[in-house]
Amino acid sequence: MKATIDFDPFLYRQLKAEAALRGRTLRDMVDEGVRLVLGTPRTAVVREQSPPYLGALRDFADRAQGGHDLDAVRASVDAARRRDRDCIP
Repeated sequence: MKATIDFDPFLYRQLKAEAALRGRTLRDMVDEGVRLVLGTPRTAVVREQSPPYLGALRDFADRAQGGHDLDAVRASVDAARRRDRDCIP
């Protein structure tokens, strides 16, 4: 199936050069990349792409056994802010 993809020019040049270095077609490289993304669990993708400031909320969610009530989330964020503030020289 054909599709039109609008690449960032710099990204396109990098992809084209990498395909040439590997002796592969651009189509093969895009196909491999899409397969890689689709084969990666969503939770892993979200964690890799989430900004660092969400760390306190992510840590709280990982430790939580029950529901995530708003007061507990606020307490976790406040604790992380105090911890970060105390670590700044």
